[in-house]
Amino acid sequence: MSDVLRVAIEGLHRSGNRFEDSAATAGEAMSGLHADVGGRGSEVWGHDEPGSAFGPGYEALREQTMANLTEVHQALVDAAAMVHRSAEMIQSQDQDIAGSFGGGA
Repeated sequence: MSDVLRVAIEGLHRSGNRFEDSAATAGEAMSGLHADVGGRGSEVWGHDEPGSAFGPGYEALREQTMANLTEVHQALVDAAAMVHRSAEMIQSQDQDIAGSFGGGA
């Protein structure tokens, strides 16, 4: 078979950078949300009928939302690292193979 793998190393690094940018944006959003609602308990909803209906479930939802956002942030950080690492590995292998033929990549 003569399939050829073509990889733009610079393109992979640009993709890794975009994952890093997305992780930074998610981290900023998470920090802002935490600053806005992080320390507030269900009492912020008041003791009237609507507040009493929503308040009790609020804290659990807030905690689950923050946990989900933390997971998304970490997944983006991990994806960025893996894309950069893949680019470096492919480039290194390409250079090693080229070197074995006495040429340069």
